[in-house]
Amino acid sequence: MRNLQLEKMAVGLQLSEPWLREYQVLPSGTHPCMQMSAFGGYILSGTKICE
Repeated sequence: MRNLQLEKMAVGLQLSEPWLREYQVLPSGTHPCMQMSAFGGYILSGTKICE
C-alpha cells in the first residue's frame, strides 16, 4: 500500500477487513454462531493514476 502511494500509482487508498457474522436462529432465541472463521482477508481499494 505504501509503495503504491510513494510511486504515485494510486490515491485514496483504503484497507478494510470485511467480516460477516452468521447468526443461529432458534425458537428459544437468536445468537451468533459459536464456530466461525476468525479471518477472511483484507480488501485494498483506491483510484489508479494513469499518466
